[in-house]
Amino acid sequence: MSFLNMRTAPPYFGDYNGDGRPDFNLGQFANSVNLAYTLYTIHRDGSVEQYALDKPEIFVADDQPSTKLIEPIPGGMRFHDFANAGYPTGWFLFTCHWQADRKAFR
Repeated sequence: MSFLNMRTAPPYFGDYNGDGRPDFNLGQFANSVNLAYTLYTIHRDGSVEQYALDKPEIFVADDQPSTKLIEPIPGGMRFHDFANAGYPTGWFLFTCHWQADRKAFR
């Protein structure tokens, strides 16, 4: 995994899947304006696991290795992304809700 910058930055924690345990995100350079962020959960035994492997692709216009721009909401998360390819272009708000039975966001 490579980061856009090598500054030391704290990870941002939130409960993205609503299970009451801490989750965090890490970003990787995706293109000239976005990092692609991956979500991780911390289990009760302290082990860390990447989750939501099947999507969503979380692109956020931030240059930090972990971002506060992925906002935890009850039962999920939301984030803004700027789309400059296709039509229409502009800022879009994505809201994703966790489906525990499928271990996936919708």
